[in-house]
Amino acid sequence: MSTVLVVPDMHFPFHHKDSIGFLELVAATFKPDKVVSVGDIIDGHANSRYDHDPDGMSPGDELDATIEAIDELEEIFPEMLVCSGNHDLRLHKAAYKAGIPIKAMRPLEEIYGFPEGWKMQDHFILDEVAYEHGDRFGAGAMSHVKAAKSNMRSTVIGHTHVTFGVEYIANRDKLIFAANAGCLVDTASYAMAYGRSYAGKPILGCLIIRNGLIVMPVPMLLDHKGNWEGSI
Repeated sequence: MSTVLVVPDMHFPFHHKDSIGFLELVAATFKPDKVVSVGDIIDGHANSRYDHDPDGMSPGDELDATIEAIDELEEIFPEMLVCSGNHDLRLHKAAYKAGIPIKAMRPLEEIYGFPEGWKMQDHFILDEVAYEHGDRFGAGAMSHVKAAKSNMRSTVIGHTHVTFGVEYIANRDKLIFAANAGCLVDTASYAMAYGRSYAGKPILGCLIIRNGLIVMPVPMLLDHKGNWEGSI
């Protein structure tokens, strides 16, 4: 059994400016054995099938900014398991739509400069807990519960920025949990403009999972200007 730090949706380069410092403090405090990103570590706004901000970064500039953010995160987490999210795959989806065969595409890990210690796949299982992005379960407030019931095991997801925390589910024989990791995005960025009209707002934070059963939500506390207060 181990202590796992769950890195939520970052959406590089549209992450909160204090988010990496926040994760560094969480790691120093809880000393995790493993670190798992539940996906959407990359935003890919410039390659989205949705409308792009005409005043935003070009695809090349956004890629450079994303690589720079990944390099910064690597300094804290040289080893990390990364679940692929729907935003992470935007670049490959755009290439596929343009008719580019898979043999002509570089792996995403190579394009974004993932370090050797980062491993990306669609899901991971650690201490009998499933970690995945969760977009296949929709974006509703109970998507993490749907995920746990579908997997028939404790499950941690991201994807739904407005949901953060844990629900425990039990029957006569078993206790499992369903958890959503929230996000660490810059809500003021143009890439997040789509959510400003929604009633629910993004919740910033991360999770600590201990021994495959104890879930500790760690919210990122902000001041009235939206800056991290510097503590946990």
